[in-house]
Amino acid sequence: MKDSTNRQLWYQNRPEFDVEIHRRIRRTHSGEPALKYLDSTIMKSYEVPNKVYETVYCRKDPQPGSCNSFDEDISLSVDDFHVQLSNVGEGSGRGLFTQVDIAKGTPIGLTESTKNVFFPYSTVDHIELVLYTHYFADVKCVYHYMNGYGWEMNLRGLDEYGVDASILTFANHGCNGSHNIDQWTSPRDTEGNFITEENFSMERLKVERVDREVYDPYVDRHLPHIINEIEYATRDIVAGEEILCNYVDYTSNDEELGADVALLRAVCNGEKIGEITALEEVAEKDKRMKV
Repeated sequence: MKDSTNRQLWYQNRPEFDVEIHRRIRRTHSGEPALKYLDSTIMKSYEVPNKVYETVYCRKDPQPGSCNSFDEDISLSVDDFHVQLSNVGEGSGRGLFTQVDIAKGTPIGLTESTKNVFFPYSTVDHIELVLYTHYFADVKCVYHYMNGYGWEMNLRGLDEYGVDASILTFANHGCNGSHNIDQWTSPRDTEGNFITEENFSMERLKVERVDREVYDPYVDRHLPHIINEIEYATRDIVAGEEILCNYVDYTSNDEELGADVALLRAVCNGEKIGEITALEEVAEKDKRMKV
């Protein structure tokens, strides 16, 4: 499904499939369903390839970069963290702090990796359409939650969002490369340095950015895990430290990436407040306007 229109159809949810079947299939004289072996549930099952395809795909030499395995035995539980006011700076809001020492390379919250809130393309599209015509619609708070706490992804060739449903969602951005957790796939330049809001440029980013293959059964089978990219400790972290990640990773849409990085740079330089704090102020202002 190389074409974006086809991908939108392929990744429809069950109600959308049911509507399409109802719209496109001729009615029978008896009133019985015309299709005996096809419905929305069957169609959705086709999205997940058989295990054998993943196995063959990941045995390729060299092994595709998407194929990965995780060691749950060394993963740090979310119970080892707590939330308090961030140390990043004024207006940075809440932050995430570790209660234990963390060794470099330790995966963070691996067992909770599938506990995320996923906003597929059609949901994002409909929310934005509603807000375009009804600015004060109640779904606006959902959009702020999605956009403020989540990250944008393009794994399926469509602009979608994921939000970590665990305590890890409160991890703040580490300015100018000061983050202490990151994804293995985090963007780096040719010298292996992390790309941050200070040294960012599209030219440096394009050196390392690689789009997923059209045929990638590993990604299609493990999408719930991959949506919430596993973060690892980039160095030894001492109990009491604030956990900081790299927000430059969290936008996959190149058209929006420059503006997002510019906002990060302004926040890090103290020129603007954090996005969540700003959204909470907007929400309070909207509430007063509605009253």
